[in-house]
Amino acid sequence: MPRSNCSPWWRAARGKVVGRGLVALALVVAGCLPPRDTRLEVEEGVRLGMLLRDFGGIMDSQGDSVCWADVSLSRVRTVTVGYSNGEGAGDAVDVVFDGVPVGRVTLEHCGVGGPWSGVCGTSSASITPNAATADLCLRGVGPGWIGALDYLHLGSARTPPAPSASPSPSPSPSPSPSPTPSPPPGCTTHVDCDDGNACNGSEICANGICGAGTPPNCADGDDCTLDGCDPTQGCVFTPASCNGGGTCSSDAQCTDGNPCTRDLCETGACVHPADVFCDTVVPLYDETTPLEPPLVEDTPTARITRWADRARDRHARETQFQAYEHYLGRYWEHRSAAVEIIDRIAKGGTDITFNVTTQWKLADGAADLRLFYLGESGVAQYMDNRSMTPIDDLHYTHSVSYNPMEGRPLQVGDAIEFELSQFLDAPPAGRANYYGTAMLYVVGEGLVPWEGTGERRASQPIAPREFLGGKTTVHRNESDEADNLFLQMTQNIASHNAQRFLRGRRVQHTNFGDGSHDEASDNPVWDKQRDKVGPLYTEETCTVCHVRNGRALPPEVGEPLVGFTVRVGDAWGNPDPWLGEILQPHREDGSGEGAVRLAGWIEESGLRRPQFAFDAMLPAQASVRIAPPLVGLGLLEAIPEAAVAARADPADLDEDGISGRMHVVEDPETGLPRLGRFGWKAGRATLRQQAAAAFRGDMGVTSSIFPTPDCGPVQQDCGSGGIEVADTDLDDLAAYLALLGMQARRGAEGPEVVRGEEIFTSAGCASCHAPAFETTPFHPMAELAGQTIRPYTDLLLHDMGPGLADELPEGDASGAEWRTPPLWSIGLTEGVRGGEAYLHDGRARTLREAILWHDGEGRRSREAFEALSGEDQAALLAFLGSL
Repeated sequence: MPRSNCSPWWRAARGKVVGRGLVALALVVAGCLPPRDTRLEVEEGVRLGMLLRDFGGIMDSQGDSVCWADVSLSRVRTVTVGYSNGEGAGDAVDVVFDGVPVGRVTLEHCGVGGPWSGVCGTSSASITPNAATADLCLRGVGPGWIGALDYLHLGSARTPPAPSASPSPSPSPSPSPSPTPSPPPGCTTHVDCDDGNACNGSEICANGICGAGTPPNCADGDDCTLDGCDPTQGCVFTPASCNGGGTCSSDAQCTDGNPCTRDLCETGACVHPADVFCDTVVPLYDETTPLEPPLVEDTPTARITRWADRARDRHARETQFQAYEHYLGRYWEHRSAAVEIIDRIAKGGTDITFNVTTQWKLADGAADLRLFYLGESGVAQYMDNRSMTPIDDLHYTHSVSYNPMEGRPLQVGDAIEFELSQFLDAPPAGRANYYGTAMLYVVGEGLVPWEGTGERRASQPIAPREFLGGKTTVHRNESDEADNLFLQMTQNIASHNAQRFLRGRRVQHTNFGDGSHDEASDNPVWDKQRDKVGPLYTEETCTVCHVRNGRALPPEVGEPLVGFTVRVGDAWGNPDPWLGEILQPHREDGSGEGAVRLAGWIEESGLRRPQFAFDAMLPAQASVRIAPPLVGLGLLEAIPEAAVAARADPADLDEDGISGRMHVVEDPETGLPRLGRFGWKAGRATLRQQAAAAFRGDMGVTSSIFPTPDCGPVQQDCGSGGIEVADTDLDDLAAYLALLGMQARRGAEGPEVVRGEEIFTSAGCASCHAPAFETTPFHPMAELAGQTIRPYTDLLLHDMGPGLADELPEGDASGAEWRTPPLWSIGLTEGVRGGEAYLHDGRARTLREAILWHDGEGRRSREAFEALSGEDQAALLAFLGSL
């Protein structure tokens, strides 16, 4: 008798239940039978549990259900159903949460005279906690009639209130009982003698005279609890700070207040592995986010593209100089230009106008704009090379309507390569003459990344499927500068963002000790940033770790780590009392917290793992992490949270062995729950916060986000705090990181690479290294919004097995959990850094070794790789090299 349509009068009003030590739980009864005497009450004697009594009704086991709305199962581990008059073996009730069965309660036949005559049986089932809020239903399953369901109990382990930051000293194991009131003069039952004080025992009535009871022994022998007695409750065992140390004996002593973790006591220590998918993250960007102006504007008469350029040393194709992709001295001063391309041909007109705005006046007669690359007499030869018409000292214009390559008027689909030259008119400092970026504009379409072809290296558009970074993808390098490929501005950088990018790059390359710049000798000292590093720090400049924005490399055995962050703490992930969160080996006026050295490698079966030696204090736990590459970070920030959530499967419901989950972190600026995206364990939500955390932990420089230094609770002399790096400089650095350009794939159409891509998918690699996403349309930077990108990551945490595990949790990420690292541009690693090192501590010397280290959720893919023929393994590696 399915009853899928419910009359409104069968729905009870929303109500709240508050019990001793319980958080209110709001429920709506939404059953499809009129409930009998529906009410909610707390089951006595259960620390955390909600008892829903007497909602019973006749339930057809073939699909009838009773439901409650807005239920959270964040700490629920057992479901118990009380029932009467079940009709035999095979009857059961499914527990359904948010439309998904999460447990089944089997009902045995029993009867006590009728369906409403009381409970004759109880059955329980275990379920996985879930912090989401959704409908909770019981749905009949089986051949017979279930009869009356009399109550539902949602149960959990004892979960008292969270401990305070500084718990009071533990009271005496056997607290003195409160004074006993005088008993009544006479009694007939024990109840007559009850004085209402549970701490002096239960009074008894004997021969009409009340006698005192025996006080309870409230000592539980647990160092992690404060033992006491409440007159109304009896013995009370309040958790102390087992999360901060001590030996726990039950899960209840390990509550961390995070609904997205399980609170467990394992071998006497609190651990907090992820248990449920927490879908309460607040998106970074939505419909209310203010947006920067669009890059492309369509009007009735023209398609208008706005873009920016930076000055360069030489021309794009001059391999003999290798001086095109690098940065000149004083690159942030007067050496960018904004370009507006008004394409009237796209709307039926006859010409295209280039409007240029510079930061400094160009020399008279030398405001050159080269159009239509020819390259017959040299790699800098263009067919149309004229000076633009000056409007004033900073504004120039030039129009073109003829295609000299084809000997006809321009038309939609024509490709125009152009290069702007900035020959400055006596700038206040630095050189005056510069070339610009070689760009390719397709009439009616816009700017596209290009590659050189043939003997002349003539430009042609790169196929869109090779755009790893969407429209941020830059043109291929033609100047033989493999080491500079991660330094470029996005292909589509907005006019108003070029100077932000260049200023942010200056922040990255500045020494916060002496204010010097780490590149060209004519770059001036930045006095504003002097004397900010420390007092404790790892390095004085960002680029010591992030060399040319590539991944770091391990040192020689016996040498200290450079380009690594060493996180330290106790076994529960709390900051080390003497060291803080990050080990900082240097101090301005003496020795720091001690260096970490590569002591050696342990080799086994062709794989190696590092051993580290600490020069000074040995922390309880440490996690050594190598600096990752920095390209593509802005695009990762632009991936919608919903797209990441769609790939999460914390309970492995599809049984593919992969149970990735989102790392939910607290936003340090707003307190809101966010999706963690950055860092080896996805510990930071935004680029700005990641940069601020690096300033604090790696350089000892505080900010408005993290105004206090990295200091352990008993540590001294680690700084007084305040705001050292200005918000404007932090914002510029975040903009620089967000707008680094992505290189295109290489050789994507080769047969071996195509075969390798097929194997990558069939081996299950794409289950974690997700090939593609669409970025949110609400990202404030137009360069990053609405892009099809191919990062090969799902941004989720995955348990990678004991071989890759360290012992230091981060947030609710366990030691074995790591965020899936992006694979885009991984094939450029050796060219950028002159060597290879993969995985979180740089142990893998090759991509093959990185694959062979996969275990846990990556085990099936590793085994699939091991089962491949040598030819197919080579194809898979060739595919990775093309990224």
